[in-house]
Amino acid sequence: MIERVSFNTSSWHEHEQERAKDWMVWGDAGDILSLAVVPSPWKTFKPMEREYWLRDARQMARPGGIVSVIPRVAAFQPAIEIIYKRTEGMGYRYTGMLVVEFGEYWCQVTGVFGERGVTGFREATLTARLLEGGLIKIRKHPFYRRVFTRSSGYVEGWFVDPYDAKYRGIVLRSVADSEEYDEQFPDHPLTRLRSTLKTVRDSLQFLD
Repeated sequence: MIERVSFNTSSWHEHEQERAKDWMVWGDAGDILSLAVVPSPWKTFKPMEREYWLRDARQMARPGGIVSVIPRVAAFQPAIEIIYKRTEGMGYRYTGMLVVEFGEYWCQVTGVFGERGVTGFREATLTARLLEGGLIKIRKHPFYRRVFTRSSGYVEGWFVDPYDAKYRGIVLRSVADSEEYDEQFPDHPLTRLRSTLKTVRDSLQFLD
């Protein structure tokens, strides 16, 4: 079945030693892209709608946090796109997957993009810019929290789960993860991940 799935991989190099009948892997300067085509793990139809995938997305993301869960269309088929992030060293590693039902099979394309070199540039730049514009505010911790966190304050509303404001996780989506800022940071791994997933969606084909 994997031979019947095609999408644009022109900027990627296949890791042929990792190829299997239901699995292919490509690399590009440390970034990873993979394709898996496997029988559906669900006995009943699973709609490609956010509410049906949020619980699965949280499980996939742990111990990280969800960036987005978005219904998409790929190869004229309903699809779901999940992006989450985890800490890696002083920065983050972003994972995104596009899942499309293909007959009795699931086609899953997954990209893994991590920060390299200087980390946190996107967050630092946007924090300064948004503070200057009055779009975010710094709040002081109560005294008892300052003792335990060794921090005098925090940026209000900077870390918030995109679908449950009351959810508290070790890692959460930040304001800087918003897609609206991608054009300003074209080399950031989250920008490159979103761009890659769009390329896959736009070029995905199921061959006869």
